[in-house]
Amino acid sequence: MLFTVLGVISLFLRKRTINSTVSGQDKNFDRQEEGLVTGSNVATSDGRKIGDWCKESSLHLEEQIKVQTEKPSLEEPVDGQSEEPSLVEPDSVPGEEQASKFAKPGCSHDDPPNVVSAKPGCSHDDPPNVVSAKPGCSHDDPPNVVSAKPGCSHDDPPNVVSAKLGCKDVGKSATCQTEGAVPPKKKNKDTNIIEINSHRYEIGAELGKGGYGTVFAATRLQDGLRVAVKIANFKPKRLFRVDDFNQLLPAEIALHFLATKGPEVKELVQLLDWKVEADRYFMVLERPTPCVSVGDFLRDHEGRIPEDVLRKIMFHTTIAADTCLKRGVFHRDIKPDNLLMNPQTFEVKLIDFGCGVPLTEDYYITYLGTVQFMPPELKKIGYYYGEPATVWSLGLLQFLLMYKKFPEKRDLRRMKNKNYYQYGRSEECCDFFSCCLQTNPSLRQKLNALRAHAWFKRIIKKI
Repeated sequence: MLFTVLGVISLFLRKRTINSTVSGQDKNFDRQEEGLVTGSNVATSDGRKIGDWCKESSLHLEEQIKVQTEKPSLEEPVDGQSEEPSLVEPDSVPGEEQASKFAKPGCSHDDPPNVVSAKPGCSHDDPPNVVSAKPGCSHDDPPNVVSAKPGCSHDDPPNVVSAKLGCKDVGKSATCQTEGAVPPKKKNKDTNIIEINSHRYEIGAELGKGGYGTVFAATRLQDGLRVAVKIANFKPKRLFRVDDFNQLLPAEIALHFLATKGPEVKELVQLLDWKVEADRYFMVLERPTPCVSVGDFLRDHEGRIPEDVLRKIMFHTTIAADTCLKRGVFHRDIKPDNLLMNPQTFEVKLIDFGCGVPLTEDYYITYLGTVQFMPPELKKIGYYYGEPATVWSLGLLQFLLMYKKFPEKRDLRRMKNKNYYQYGRSEECCDFFSCCLQTNPSLRQKLNALRAHAWFKRIIKKI
Protein backbone atom coordinates (compact mmCIF):
# COMPACT_ATOMS: atom_id res chain seq x y z
CA MET A 1 0.00 0.00 0.00
CA LEU A 2 2.80 2.40 0.88
CA PHE A 3 4.65 1.69 -2.39
CA THR A 4 1.47 2.36 -4.34
CA VAL A 5 1.06 5.79 -2.73
CA LEU A 6 4.75 6.66 -3.37
CA GLY A 7 4.37 5.62 -7.03
CA VAL A 8 1.35 7.88 -7.53
CA ILE A 9 3.19 10.82 -5.89
CA SER A 10 6.24 10.25 -8.16
CA LEU A 11 4.09 10.24 -11.29
CA PHE A 12 2.35 13.42 -10.17
CA LEU A 13 5.66 15.23 -9.52
CA ARG A 14 7.07 14.08 -12.91
CA LYS A 15 4.00 15.40 -14.77
CA ARG A 16 4.29 18.80 -13.02
CA THR A 17 7.99 19.05 -13.99
CA ILE A 18 7.28 18.34 -17.67
CA ASN A 19 4.35 20.75 -17.81
CA SER A 20 6.48 23.45 -16.20
CA THR A 21 9.21 23.00 -18.81
CA VAL A 22 6.76 23.10 -21.71
CA SER A 23 4.97 26.12 -20.32
CA GLY A 24 8.29 28.03 -20.13
CA GLN A 25 9.02 27.24 -23.71
CA ASP A 26 5.51 28.26 -24.77
CA LYS A 27 6.08 31.69 -23.33
CA ASN A 28 9.27 31.99 -25.34
CA PHE A 29 7.40 31.05 -28.50
CA ASP A 30 4.72 33.63 -27.72
CA ARG A 31 7.40 36.30 -27.43
CA GLN A 32 8.87 35.09 -30.72
CA GLU A 33 5.52 35.80 -32.42
CA GLU A 34 5.75 39.35 -31.12
CA GLY A 35 9.10 39.88 -32.94
CA LEU A 36 11.56 38.76 -30.22
CA VAL A 37 14.36 36.51 -31.47
CA THR A 38 14.72 34.44 -28.28
CA GLY A 39 13.81 30.89 -29.30
CA SER A 40 15.84 27.93 -27.91
CA ASN A 41 16.34 24.25 -28.66
CA VAL A 42 15.63 21.61 -25.96
CA ALA A 43 17.94 18.64 -25.41
CA THR A 44 18.86 16.19 -22.71
CA SER A 45 22.17 16.09 -20.91
CA ASP A 46 23.46 13.33 -23.22
CA GLY A 47 22.68 15.39 -26.33
CA ARG A 48 19.40 13.66 -27.26
CA LYS A 49 16.23 15.66 -28.06
CA ILE A 50 13.37 15.58 -25.56
CA GLY A 51 11.15 14.06 -28.24
CA ASP A 52 13.33 10.97 -28.11
CA TRP A 53 13.25 10.93 -24.30
CA CYS A 54 9.44 10.99 -24.32
CA LYS A 55 9.43 7.75 -26.23
CA GLU A 56 11.23 5.95 -23.39
CA SER A 57 9.52 4.35 -20.45
CA SER A 58 8.02 6.73 -17.91
CA LEU A 59 9.32 4.47 -15.15
CA HIS A 60 12.85 5.96 -15.47
CA LEU A 61 12.18 8.56 -12.83
CA GLU A 62 15.80 9.08 -11.88
CA GLU A 63 16.57 10.94 -15.22
CA GLN A 64 16.47 14.65 -14.92
CA ILE A 65 15.60 17.03 -17.69
CA LYS A 66 17.97 19.90 -18.31
CA VAL A 67 17.14 22.75 -20.67
CA GLN A 68 20.20 24.02 -22.56
CA THR A 69 20.02 27.27 -24.40
CA GLU A 70 21.52 27.28 -27.88
CA LYS A 71 22.26 30.30 -30.09
CA PRO A 72 19.21 32.33 -31.09
CA SER A 73 17.16 30.63 -33.78
CA LEU A 74 14.18 31.57 -35.87
CA GLU A 75 13.05 27.94 -36.14
CA GLU A 76 9.46 27.44 -35.13
CA PRO A 77 8.67 24.65 -32.62
CA VAL A 78 7.33 21.42 -34.03
CA ASP A 79 4.75 19.20 -32.35
CA GLY A 80 6.12 15.81 -31.53
CA GLN A 81 3.04 14.24 -33.14
CA SER A 82 3.14 16.41 -36.31
CA GLU A 83 5.77 17.10 -39.00
CA GLU A 84 4.39 20.57 -39.85
CA PRO A 85 5.46 23.65 -37.82
CA SER A 86 2.78 25.46 -35.87
CA LEU A 87 2.53 28.58 -33.74
CA VAL A 88 -0.25 26.97 -31.58
CA GLU A 89 0.81 25.89 -28.13
CA PRO A 90 2.03 22.30 -28.47
CA ASP A 91 0.44 19.54 -26.48
CA SER A 92 3.75 17.75 -26.22
CA VAL A 93 7.48 18.49 -26.36
CA PRO A 94 8.83 19.37 -29.88
CA GLY A 95 10.24 16.46 -31.87
CA GLU A 96 13.57 16.15 -33.66
CA GLU A 97 14.40 19.16 -35.88
CA GLN A 98 17.64 20.17 -37.62
CA ALA A 99 18.62 23.76 -36.88
CA SER A 100 20.01 26.27 -39.41
CA LYS A 101 23.04 28.27 -38.36
CA PHE A 102 23.50 31.95 -39.17
CA ALA A 103 26.77 33.82 -38.99
CA LYS A 104 24.95 37.14 -38.70
CA PRO A 105 21.33 38.31 -38.41
CA GLY A 106 19.34 37.89 -41.61
CA CYS A 107 16.27 36.19 -42.95
CA SER A 108 16.01 32.66 -44.19
CA HIS A 109 13.01 31.11 -45.90
CA ASP A 110 12.84 27.37 -46.35
CA ASP A 111 16.60 27.04 -46.32
CA PRO A 112 17.98 23.51 -46.39
CA PRO A 113 20.60 22.33 -43.89
CA ASN A 114 24.20 23.64 -43.98
CA VAL A 115 23.39 26.95 -45.69
CA VAL A 116 25.65 29.75 -44.53
CA SER A 117 25.02 33.44 -45.15
CA ALA A 118 28.29 35.32 -44.60
CA LYS A 119 26.59 38.71 -44.35
CA PRO A 120 23.04 40.02 -44.03
CA GLY A 121 20.84 39.17 -46.99
CA CYS A 122 18.10 36.84 -48.12
CA SER A 123 18.47 33.34 -49.43
CA HIS A 124 15.46 31.63 -50.95
CA ASP A 125 15.40 27.95 -51.77
CA ASP A 126 19.18 27.73 -51.90
CA PRO A 127 20.66 24.25 -52.23
CA PRO A 128 23.26 22.97 -49.78
CA ASN A 129 26.79 24.45 -49.63
CA VAL A 130 25.92 27.77 -51.28
CA VAL A 131 27.93 30.70 -49.96
CA SER A 132 26.98 34.33 -50.53
CA ALA A 133 30.12 36.40 -50.02
CA LYS A 134 28.33 39.76 -49.76
CA PRO A 135 24.78 41.02 -49.28
CA GLY A 136 22.36 40.02 -52.01
CA CYS A 137 19.85 37.37 -52.92
CA SER A 138 20.54 34.08 -54.57
CA HIS A 139 17.68 32.18 -56.17
CA ASP A 140 17.90 28.68 -57.48
CA ASP A 141 21.68 28.70 -57.65
CA PRO A 142 23.35 25.36 -58.30
CA PRO A 143 25.90 23.95 -55.86
CA ASN A 144 29.35 25.53 -55.47
CA VAL A 145 28.45 28.91 -56.96
CA VAL A 146 30.17 31.89 -55.38
CA SER A 147 28.90 35.44 -55.88
CA ALA A 148 31.85 37.77 -55.37
CA LYS A 149 29.84 41.00 -55.23
CA PRO A 150 26.34 42.04 -54.13
CA GLY A 151 23.52 41.04 -56.41
CA CYS A 152 21.46 38.06 -57.35
CA SER A 153 22.57 35.15 -59.46
CA HIS A 154 19.84 33.25 -61.24
CA ASP A 155 20.29 29.93 -62.93
CA ASP A 156 24.04 30.25 -63.36
CA PRO A 157 25.77 27.18 -64.78
CA PRO A 158 27.80 25.05 -62.35
CA ASN A 159 31.37 26.07 -61.46
CA VAL A 160 31.02 29.63 -62.75
CA VAL A 161 33.06 32.12 -60.78
CA SER A 162 32.03 35.77 -60.86
CA ALA A 163 35.13 37.85 -60.25
CA LYS A 164 36.41 41.32 -60.97
CA LEU A 165 37.28 42.43 -64.48
CA GLY A 166 39.77 39.95 -65.86
CA CYS A 167 40.15 36.28 -65.04
CA LYS A 168 42.98 34.62 -63.21
CA ASP A 169 43.67 31.23 -61.70
CA VAL A 170 40.43 29.66 -62.90
CA GLY A 171 40.22 25.91 -62.88
CA LYS A 172 40.35 24.03 -66.16
CA SER A 173 36.78 22.81 -65.81
CA ALA A 174 35.42 26.25 -64.92
CA THR A 175 34.22 28.94 -67.30
CA CYS A 176 35.90 32.33 -66.97
CA GLN A 177 33.21 34.98 -66.93
CA THR A 178 33.39 38.59 -65.78
CA GLU A 179 30.53 40.23 -63.93
CA GLY A 180 27.67 41.05 -66.28
CA ALA A 181 29.51 39.60 -69.26
CA VAL A 182 27.97 37.44 -71.93
CA PRO A 183 29.77 34.21 -72.82
CA PRO A 184 31.87 34.76 -75.95
CA LYS A 185 30.31 33.78 -79.22
CA LYS A 186 32.07 32.30 -82.18
CA LYS A 187 33.20 35.00 -84.58
CA ASN A 188 31.02 35.25 -87.64
CA LYS A 189 32.95 35.22 -90.88
CA ASP A 190 30.70 38.03 -92.16
CA THR A 191 31.45 40.33 -89.22
CA ASN A 192 34.16 42.26 -91.10
CA ILE A 193 32.44 42.28 -94.48
CA ILE A 194 30.76 45.41 -95.82
CA GLU A 195 28.83 45.94 -99.02
CA ILE A 196 29.30 49.02 -101.19
CA ASN A 197 27.23 49.31 -104.34
CA SER A 198 26.76 45.55 -104.82
CA HIS A 199 30.44 44.82 -104.15
CA ARG A 200 31.44 43.05 -100.95
CA TYR A 201 34.70 43.89 -99.18
CA GLU A 202 36.43 42.07 -96.34
CA ILE A 203 37.91 44.60 -93.93
CA GLY A 204 41.40 43.92 -92.57
CA ALA A 205 43.96 45.78 -90.49
CA GLU A 206 43.92 49.51 -89.84
CA LEU A 207 46.32 51.39 -92.10
CA GLY A 208 45.97 54.91 -90.76
CA LYS A 209 43.77 57.30 -88.84
CA GLY A 210 43.15 61.01 -89.33
CA GLY A 211 41.02 63.75 -87.87
CA TYR A 212 37.84 62.69 -89.67
CA GLY A 213 38.26 59.06 -90.63
CA THR A 214 40.13 55.78 -90.54
CA VAL A 215 41.63 53.79 -93.41
CA PHE A 216 41.60 49.97 -93.43
CA ALA A 217 43.19 47.38 -95.65
CA ALA A 218 40.49 45.46 -97.49
CA THR A 219 39.94 42.85 -100.19
CA ARG A 220 37.22 42.92 -102.82
CA LEU A 221 35.70 39.47 -102.62
CA GLN A 222 34.53 39.44 -106.23
CA ASP A 223 38.03 39.29 -107.70
CA GLY A 224 40.44 39.41 -104.73
CA LEU A 225 41.59 42.95 -105.53
CA ARG A 226 43.50 44.48 -102.63
CA VAL A 227 42.10 47.91 -101.83
CA ALA A 228 41.90 50.45 -99.02
CA VAL A 229 38.56 51.42 -97.46
CA LYS A 230 38.24 54.77 -95.75
CA ILE A 231 35.40 55.27 -93.28
CA ALA A 232 34.96 58.97 -92.52
CA ASN A 233 32.66 60.94 -90.25
CA PHE A 234 30.28 63.30 -92.00
CA LYS A 235 31.25 66.23 -89.74
CA PRO A 236 31.26 68.96 -90.82
CA LYS A 237 29.01 68.28 -93.78
CA ARG A 238 30.82 69.94 -96.66
CA LEU A 239 28.94 69.12 -99.86
CA PHE A 240 29.72 69.90 -103.49
CA ARG A 241 27.87 69.35 -106.73
CA VAL A 242 29.55 67.41 -109.50
CA ASP A 243 28.22 67.64 -113.05
CA ASP A 244 28.10 63.87 -113.44
CA PHE A 245 25.75 63.39 -110.45
CA ASN A 246 22.38 64.82 -109.48
CA GLN A 247 22.87 64.65 -105.73
CA LEU A 248 25.41 66.57 -103.68
CA LEU A 249 28.50 64.64 -102.63
CA PRO A 250 30.78 64.96 -99.59
CA ALA A 251 33.65 67.31 -100.39
CA GLU A 252 36.34 64.63 -100.20
CA ILE A 253 34.51 62.28 -102.57
CA ALA A 254 33.60 65.03 -105.02
CA LEU A 255 37.13 66.46 -105.20
CA HIS A 256 38.82 63.08 -105.39
CA PHE A 257 36.45 62.08 -108.19
CA LEU A 258 37.25 65.26 -110.16
CA ALA A 259 41.02 64.89 -109.63
CA THR A 260 41.07 61.32 -110.95
CA LYS A 261 38.52 61.86 -113.71
CA GLY A 262 39.96 61.47 -117.18
CA PRO A 263 43.21 59.76 -118.19
CA GLU A 264 44.79 57.95 -115.28
CA VAL A 265 47.67 59.76 -113.60
CA LYS A 266 49.78 57.36 -111.56
CA GLU A 267 50.73 60.13 -109.10
CA LEU A 268 47.14 60.17 -107.77
CA VAL A 269 45.57 57.31 -105.80
CA GLN A 270 42.53 56.15 -107.74
CA LEU A 271 39.01 56.37 -106.32
CA LEU A 272 37.28 53.07 -107.13
CA ASP A 273 33.91 53.33 -105.39
CA TRP A 274 32.07 55.06 -102.57
CA LYS A 275 28.94 54.97 -100.46
CA VAL A 276 27.27 57.82 -98.54
CA GLU A 277 25.20 57.35 -95.37
CA ALA A 278 23.51 59.82 -93.04
CA ASP A 279 26.45 60.46 -90.72
CA ARG A 280 29.41 58.82 -92.49
CA TYR A 281 30.71 57.78 -95.88
CA PHE A 282 32.87 55.00 -97.32
CA MET A 283 35.57 55.34 -99.97
CA VAL A 284 37.17 52.44 -101.80
CA LEU A 285 40.66 53.45 -102.86
CA GLU A 286 43.58 52.00 -104.74
CA ARG A 287 46.10 50.37 -102.39
CA PRO A 288 49.61 50.45 -103.86
CA THR A 289 51.91 47.66 -102.73
CA PRO A 290 54.50 48.03 -101.36
CA CYS A 291 54.11 51.54 -99.99
CA VAL A 292 55.00 53.74 -97.04
CA SER A 293 54.04 57.31 -96.31
CA VAL A 294 56.73 59.88 -97.01
CA GLY A 295 56.20 61.06 -93.44
CA ASP A 296 57.12 57.66 -92.00
CA PHE A 297 60.03 57.40 -94.41
CA LEU A 298 61.34 60.77 -93.24
CA ARG A 299 60.97 59.93 -89.54
CA ASP A 300 62.67 56.54 -89.90
CA HIS A 301 65.48 57.58 -92.20
CA GLU A 302 68.78 58.33 -90.52
CA GLY A 303 71.14 60.86 -92.01
CA ARG A 304 70.62 62.79 -95.20
CA ILE A 305 68.29 61.54 -97.90
CA PRO A 306 70.20 61.02 -101.17
CA GLU A 307 69.53 63.66 -103.80
CA ASP A 308 68.33 61.11 -106.35
CA VAL A 309 65.61 60.06 -103.89
CA LEU A 310 64.72 63.69 -103.21
CA ARG A 311 64.44 64.37 -106.93
CA LYS A 312 62.05 61.50 -107.54
CA ILE A 313 59.83 62.38 -104.58
CA MET A 314 59.58 66.04 -105.59
CA PHE A 315 59.06 65.26 -109.28
CA HIS A 316 56.08 62.95 -108.69
CA THR A 317 54.58 65.28 -106.10
CA THR A 318 54.84 68.25 -108.47
CA ILE A 319 53.02 66.30 -111.19
CA ALA A 320 50.27 65.34 -108.72
CA ALA A 321 49.80 68.95 -107.59
CA ASP A 322 49.74 70.31 -111.15
CA THR A 323 47.24 67.64 -112.27
CA CYS A 324 44.85 68.55 -109.45
CA LEU A 325 44.89 72.26 -110.34
CA LYS A 326 44.40 71.57 -114.03
CA ARG A 327 41.33 69.47 -113.17
CA GLY A 328 39.86 72.17 -110.98
CA VAL A 329 40.88 70.80 -107.56
CA PHE A 330 42.81 72.75 -104.91
CA HIS A 331 44.15 70.00 -102.60
CA ARG A 332 45.36 72.44 -99.91
CA ASP A 333 47.06 69.80 -97.74
CA ILE A 334 50.14 68.52 -99.58
CA LYS A 335 52.48 67.22 -96.88
CA PRO A 336 54.63 64.13 -96.15
CA ASP A 337 51.84 62.16 -94.45
CA ASN A 338 49.54 62.58 -97.46
CA LEU A 339 52.04 61.08 -99.88
CA LEU A 340 52.38 57.31 -100.37
CA MET A 341 55.76 56.19 -101.67
CA ASN A 342 56.99 52.95 -103.14
CA PRO A 343 60.18 52.32 -101.08
CA GLN A 344 61.78 50.48 -103.99
CA THR A 345 61.10 52.89 -106.88
CA PHE A 346 60.38 56.06 -104.83
CA GLU A 347 57.33 56.80 -106.93
CA VAL A 348 54.79 58.90 -105.04
CA LYS A 349 50.98 59.05 -104.98
CA LEU A 350 48.91 61.87 -103.47
CA ILE A 351 46.02 60.95 -101.13
CA ASP A 352 43.40 62.59 -98.84
CA PHE A 353 41.35 65.35 -100.46
CA GLY A 354 39.40 66.05 -97.27
CA CYS A 355 40.77 69.59 -96.83
CA GLY A 356 40.42 70.59 -100.48
CA VAL A 357 38.10 72.98 -102.28
CA PRO A 358 37.25 73.56 -105.94
CA LEU A 359 39.85 75.77 -107.62
CA THR A 360 38.67 79.23 -108.62
CA GLU A 361 40.32 82.30 -110.07
CA ASP A 362 39.22 84.22 -107.00
CA TYR A 363 41.17 84.36 -103.74
CA TYR A 364 40.49 82.46 -100.50
CA ILE A 365 40.20 84.01 -97.04
CA THR A 366 39.91 80.82 -94.97
CA TYR A 367 42.35 77.94 -94.69
CA LEU A 368 41.67 74.29 -93.95
CA GLY A 369 44.74 72.11 -93.66
CA THR A 370 47.95 71.75 -91.65
CA VAL A 371 48.80 75.05 -89.99
CA GLN A 372 52.56 74.77 -90.63
CA PHE A 373 51.86 74.61 -94.39
CA MET A 374 49.63 77.69 -94.44
CA PRO A 375 50.90 80.28 -96.95
CA PRO A 376 52.41 83.35 -95.25
CA GLU A 377 50.35 85.83 -97.27
CA LEU A 378 47.15 84.76 -95.49
CA LYS A 379 48.54 86.02 -92.22
CA LYS A 380 50.13 89.08 -93.81
CA ILE A 381 47.40 90.35 -96.17
CA GLY A 382 44.42 88.15 -95.22
CA TYR A 383 43.93 86.17 -98.44
CA TYR A 384 45.71 83.80 -100.83
CA TYR A 385 45.35 82.15 -104.23
CA GLY A 386 45.29 78.47 -105.05
CA GLU A 387 48.35 77.97 -107.24
CA PRO A 388 50.86 80.11 -105.26
CA ALA A 389 49.74 78.37 -102.04
CA THR A 390 50.30 74.98 -103.70
CA VAL A 391 53.80 75.99 -104.83
CA TRP A 392 54.60 77.15 -101.27
CA SER A 393 53.64 73.72 -99.89
CA LEU A 394 55.98 72.04 -102.42
CA GLY A 395 58.90 74.17 -101.20
CA LEU A 396 58.15 73.31 -97.56
CA LEU A 397 58.01 69.61 -98.43
CA GLN A 398 61.48 69.66 -100.00
CA PHE A 399 62.94 71.73 -97.16
CA LEU A 400 61.62 69.21 -94.61
CA LEU A 401 63.12 66.31 -96.53
CA MET A 402 66.50 68.03 -96.64
CA TYR A 403 66.72 69.61 -93.18
CA LYS A 404 63.99 67.79 -91.19
CA LYS A 405 62.66 71.12 -89.93
CA PHE A 406 60.60 74.06 -91.18
CA PRO A 407 62.46 77.14 -92.48
CA GLU A 408 62.94 80.07 -90.14
CA LYS A 409 62.72 83.75 -91.02
CA ARG A 410 66.45 84.03 -91.63
CA ASP A 411 66.25 81.05 -93.99
CA LEU A 412 63.46 82.72 -95.94
CA ARG A 413 65.46 85.94 -96.20
CA ARG A 414 68.36 84.06 -97.77
CA MET A 415 66.01 82.30 -100.19
CA LYS A 416 64.69 85.67 -101.31
CA ASN A 417 68.09 86.31 -102.90
CA LYS A 418 68.34 82.67 -104.02
CA ASN A 419 71.67 82.15 -102.30
CA TYR A 420 70.59 79.33 -99.98
CA TYR A 421 72.62 76.14 -100.46
CA GLN A 422 73.27 72.89 -98.64
CA TYR A 423 76.67 71.32 -98.75
CA GLY A 424 76.81 68.33 -101.08
CA ARG A 425 73.62 69.25 -102.96
CA SER A 426 73.46 70.39 -106.56
CA GLU A 427 72.69 73.99 -107.42
CA GLU A 428 69.50 72.92 -109.21
CA CYS A 429 68.31 71.09 -106.08
CA CYS A 430 68.63 74.19 -103.89
CA ASP A 431 67.21 76.45 -106.61
CA PHE A 432 64.00 74.41 -106.74
CA PHE A 433 62.92 75.04 -103.13
CA SER A 434 64.17 78.65 -103.32
CA CYS A 435 61.83 79.23 -106.25
CA CYS A 436 58.94 77.85 -104.18
CA LEU A 437 59.62 79.52 -100.82
CA GLN A 438 59.35 83.16 -101.86
CA THR A 439 57.38 85.10 -99.25
CA ASN A 440 55.98 87.26 -102.02
CA PRO A 441 53.47 84.96 -103.82
CA SER A 442 53.88 86.81 -107.12
CA LEU A 443 57.59 85.86 -107.21
CA ARG A 444 56.99 82.13 -106.87
CA GLN A 445 57.40 79.90 -109.87
CA LYS A 446 54.38 78.56 -111.73
CA LEU A 447 53.69 74.85 -111.66
CA ASN A 448 54.27 74.50 -115.40
CA ALA A 449 57.75 75.94 -114.96
CA LEU A 450 58.47 73.72 -111.99
CA ARG A 451 57.54 70.57 -113.91
CA ALA A 452 60.16 71.50 -116.48
CA HIS A 453 62.76 72.59 -113.91
CA ALA A 454 66.41 71.79 -114.69
CA TRP A 455 66.55 69.55 -111.58
CA PHE A 456 64.10 67.11 -113.23
CA LYS A 457 65.81 66.89 -116.63
CA ARG A 458 67.45 63.60 -115.73
CA ILE A 459 64.07 62.04 -114.94
CA ILE A 460 62.26 63.63 -117.88
CA LYS A 461 64.73 62.12 -120.31
CA LYS A 462 63.89 58.62 -119.04
CA ILE A 463 60.14 59.08 -119.46
